[in-house]
Amino acid sequence: MNKLTFKQMQMQMDKAKVLTMDSINAYVVKDKISAYGKIETCEVITGMFHIFITEGFSIKATNVLEFMKTVMQHLPEYPVLKKFTTDQDYCYLVLAKLNS
Repeated sequence: MNKLTFKQMQMQMDKAKVLTMDSINAYVVKDKISAYGKIETCEVITGMFHIFITEGFSIKATNVLEFMKTVMQHLPEYPVLKKFTTDQDYCYLVLAKLNS
């Protein structure tokens, strides 16, 4: 049996905690934005949070603003807007952390 040092265990736990927080954030956000359309992607990819919505997304200004408000309320650690493209039945959003 391979024994880990305390420091190795702590590093593994810290790494798991980061992955778990991103997974929890994705799950919560996905649940909150599901009313805006069919969610194809809602996850952290290469350190940035990607959301891709198809069928059902409306480009009405009030809808887009409500969508952004909902996303920003649930992802305060990703305040930088890297990409945001919308069309009828299409939304692609990429958010990043402040220092990325």
